[in-house]
Amino acid sequence: MPIGGEFECSWLPGLIEFTDGNWDDYIDRVYHYFKMDFIVTNPFFRGQQINHRRYPEDDNGRHKAFWHLVQEGDVEDERTPDLRRCERIRWPRTIIEHEAEDYILVWENERKGKTNICVFFYEKNYLVILGKRIGYLLLLSAYPIEYNKRKEKLLNEYKDYHNI
Repeated sequence: MPIGGEFECSWLPGLIEFTDGNWDDYIDRVYHYFKMDFIVTNPFFRGQQINHRRYPEDDNGRHKAFWHLVQEGDVEDERTPDLRRCERIRWPRTIIEHEAEDYILVWENERKGKTNICVFFYEKNYLVILGKRIGYLLLLSAYPIEYNKRKEKLLNEYKDYHNI
């Protein structure tokens, strides 16, 4: 069952909507925001710099991390653009920078032998995942949580991590 998100938040940027029907112009605009948030300046999370994967770049020089933020799918070479992810491209950095807010949940988990930091904006059903690396963090993914079962699983993971 899909879940909503009517929570009002003054610091969260608005959606970047696809309105004119020109995909190339839209994806250029979306990439511009990614570039401003993760290439021109690097964000920090609790004092650690956040880097991202650059290679392989596409034919237009767009970094790999960008495509991981705006596409969905389990098989890397078969991922497809997701409009909900594109619309929210301005959210990952902003959520990272507001991680101390009461309604943003932060915890660590293990995936494929690596430690990740989950930054979950519970009220907006949006998850940012940072990989812990030696001396820095790596932006791995960010996406809206669309179903209650997935949200419940994340909440249980958070509670287990914090022994709540």
